[in-house]
Amino acid sequence: MDENTVRGTGSIPMAIKLSLLIVSIMVIATAIQGLIIASQQGELLEHEIEKFGFATSRLLVRQIKEPLLAKDDLALEQIVQSSVRDNGVAGITITSIEGEKIARSGFNPTFDVSAIETPVAWADLQQQQYISFFEIAYSNDLKIGEVLVTIHADSLDKVRSDATRSIIYSTLIMIVIGVIITAWISRRVTGPIVRIINISRKIASGDYQARFNEKSSGELAVLVQSLNAMTTQLLHKIHLEQTFSRYISPKVAKAVLAGMAPQELGGKEVNGSVLFADIVGFTSISETMKAEKVSQLLNDYFTYIDQTAHHCDGHVDKYMGDCAMILFGVPDPDSNHLSNAVYCALLIHRVIERVNRDRLEHGDVAVSFSAGVNAGPMLAGNMGSRSRMEYTVVGDTVNTASRLAAISGPGEIIVTEAVAKNINIARQFETTEVNAVKLKGKKNPITVYRIDRGNEETEHKLDRDLGIILSAVESGE
Repeated sequence: MDENTVRGTGSIPMAIKLSLLIVSIMVIATAIQGLIIASQQGELLEHEIEKFGFATSRLLVRQIKEPLLAKDDLALEQIVQSSVRDNGVAGITITSIEGEKIARSGFNPTFDVSAIETPVAWADLQQQQYISFFEIAYSNDLKIGEVLVTIHADSLDKVRSDATRSIIYSTLIMIVIGVIITAWISRRVTGPIVRIINISRKIASGDYQARFNEKSSGELAVLVQSLNAMTTQLLHKIHLEQTFSRYISPKVAKAVLAGMAPQELGGKEVNGSVLFADIVGFTSISETMKAEKVSQLLNDYFTYIDQTAHHCDGHVDKYMGDCAMILFGVPDPDSNHLSNAVYCALLIHRVIERVNRDRLEHGDVAVSFSAGVNAGPMLAGNMGSRSRMEYTVVGDTVNTASRLAAISGPGEIIVTEAVAKNINIARQFETTEVNAVKLKGKKNPITVYRIDRGNEETEHKLDRDLGIILSAVESGE
């Protein structure tokens, strides 16, 4: 994407919007100015024409008084001819008091203008524009004749047409100038904004290393500084969340950092499932290995278990020595938490079998896991002290799951009768009843079941997910 181009779906680029706005303002301003000037020029010319017409007609009235009284038609004709020739008058008509046209020259209206308030504008058959002025000649307050002066008015139309052309030409010039100006303004004004938007999009897509390097001043400089500070804080938050998630559940870490998790001690009762996966005979194995090797062994196996738990919508609550405690439906409710927990236990055994085969081929120590699954009510919340606490679950449901893992053999999954009889579990998995066992902390023996395998559909899903887990761990996802 061009750094100066930002487009949204169905949106017009900012530069074009700004260009259209500036050009529109310039065109409107030019048109209004042209119309005002044309109107003023027209009014001024019209006023001058009227002034000239009235002056000419009144001058004629003074000139024709004596010839009218003397009935000197020849003198009147000379005055008329001279005025039409020398004064740029279109036409003059002198009429006696009886209505007889005594002298006439040029163009004059054929209608009676004496009954119309002058000046009066008219046009001939060729659409030539004229204005006629009517005056009465008096001598000692007695009417002795009439004078009709007609002058050309084409100059008014010429002014209007010239003004229209000027407006059109000015508008075109303003459009060209506006495009040039807005192209420059777009680069100066919208360029930095567009670059800020593009960097923001990089950050939104996960590139938290991106920074705003825009060199500017004023409000834009403050914005750039604020955005850089925000990006730094966001990067710090992401780093903190990633680091935090390595020590506690990622779901809990996000809730804590977002301020959604309670900060006080205590908790609330929830329904969920818990899975304990424990290394069988770990004590005797660890006695024959160096501490570094033991640590590496635990880390290798727990990496696969953690990946498997996430794949099954669960999360590791904690590691306790050689045991992993995995929760389902906590803290986020999940109606399939029990099915996910049992399926996760089976998938863990499948993964461990494949990992052991590879380790043995390379001469490494292989271990087996036992598993116990239980579901029911449990208390979820912050446990510990005000200065040191952790989010976890406690209760009889959790304790029972731990005891079931303890009595489970290598590669086995032991569950309670309530779990085995669950309609979803009975439909997806094959189980076998085990003799009643006495669990630590329980007064009476309880009947337990072993999860043997999944049904045909579940087995196909296990084979597919096994490859996904192995690929994810090998790629470091």
